[in-house]
Amino acid sequence: MSAQIEKKGKEAYLRFSNLEKLGFLKHCVTTRAGGFSKAPFDGMNMGLFTEDSRESVLMNHKRAAEHMGFQLSDAVFTNQVHGDGIALIDEGFTGEGFWLGERALEKDAIITRLPARPIVAFFADCAGVFVADPVQKAVGIAHAGWKGTVKEIGRKTIEAMGEAFGSKASDCHVAVGPSIGPCCFEVQEDVARLFSQLYGESVLHRAEKPGRWKVDLWEANRIQLEQAGVKVENIEVARLCTFCRDDLFYSHRRDKGKTGRMAGIMEII
Repeated sequence: MSAQIEKKGKEAYLRFSNLEKLGFLKHCVTTRAGGFSKAPFDGMNMGLFTEDSRESVLMNHKRAAEHMGFQLSDAVFTNQVHGDGIALIDEGFTGEGFWLGERALEKDAIITRLPARPIVAFFADCAGVFVADPVQKAVGIAHAGWKGTVKEIGRKTIEAMGEAFGSKASDCHVAVGPSIGPCCFEVQEDVARLFSQLYGESVLHRAEKPGRWKVDLWEANRIQLEQAGVKVENIEVARLCTFCRDDLFYSHRRDKGKTGRMAGIMEII
């Protein structure tokens, strides 16, 4: 199984084969291709809290919503804060007013089993962890940067789906989206030590600089999901580096903070 890039005109969207086959949801990860934003946000910047023009971001969101086939006013958005808070989207959320950040939820994961209520999270180097439970018909998206991965946001998202919906990890299909890869994610020893303690030495590689290490966020999240009880065959990892692929992705580290965001979107149909 592997992630697929779907092109539509100048735009490009990433989809996961293991989620696509489930049939009860629609999903995608946007890329920077196409869109209306100008440099340095050039392309399909979905970031609600960047310095890009409000009009450009709104047009980008409308284009993605048209592609996915939902009303933008139905979507619920999160503003990631690198924590482990999880938002449960139930009938109390209408979606109206959440777009463009007026009431975006300051949470790093978002779960629901409401149909026609798209959930949206944003990324630029951090990995998206996309969870789908075909038994309980529930979905969730977690924002797993290095802090979120150390805080085990993927596992906690699955556990929250269990508490809210009765989801079991063994029933869940999970995809780990594009992020900064082990080729480029260099950290100091204190961060490397945290990853080693949680996920073992296999997620670390020595960097050229003394006292520096390269961390494999993809493998760390895969190990975390397997430890949480997700079946190995139900885990898909995109293995696309946001730092390397400047043609497709924004990268906070590569672009020194002056960059856009990709959006991860899931909707139960």
